[in-house]
Amino acid sequence: RQSAPDQRQPPDAMEAAAAEQFSCPDCPRRFPELRQLSRHRRSHAKPHRCGDCGLAFGQRSHLSSHMRVHSGERPFSCEQCPSSFARLSNLRSHLRARHTDERPFSCDQCGRQFPRNTDLSRHRRTHSGERPFACAQCGRSFAQSGSLLSHRRLHANERPFQCDLCQHRFARRSHLDSHRRAHEDEDAIAAGRRLDCVICPRGFQRPGDLVRHLRAHARRLSMSMDPT
Repeated sequence: RQSAPDQRQPPDAMEAAAAEQFSCPDCPRRFPELRQLSRHRRSHAKPHRCGDCGLAFGQRSHLSSHMRVHSGERPFSCEQCPSSFARLSNLRSHLRARHTDERPFSCDQCGRQFPRNTDLSRHRRTHSGERPFACAQCGRSFAQSGSLLSHRRLHANERPFQCDLCQHRFARRSHLDSHRRAHEDEDAIAAGRRLDCVICPRGFQRPGDLVRHLRAHARRLSMSMDPT
């Protein structure tokens, strides 16, 4: 007696059918599991919106991390220097960049190396001229999202970063950090502890800061001598 033909699909066909089971209605992506599609769709919906600046996020945890930008909270501290960070990933990048000098990300156009992939992405925009972050109030555009956020504070006259020594306020944390270093230099000079850079007029209270500063000089010098 002739047996009925085998109707089973080969494994490759079954895997392909499973992979196409759940399709995203907003883009061409497909997923084998519904939970993967649900997670992906949050990237389109971004239901979690910041009440201070309007940025939206697909996950609540990302919004919580973002809110530290406004509050100034930096719970992740470096054990080797006074730096602290809002995100654990930023602390890890800091350790790699400042305390190990590891730079695993290279630009394929000029060869410059960076400690973080985000640094490389920002650098690539200097080649392309791309400025994807635009201000809705005045139309100015920026290569970095952080620059847009700082710019928005100028419109709102928001200065969330305050010096605990003189109460002066700043729109950017980097400006506050520079201001604090000025206080430290003044204290070091008064106590006779200032460590002067032999290349520029900068001075430092902590030896580690001077070492990192000299490394920055060395990197700039090596880049200027690079024939590429």
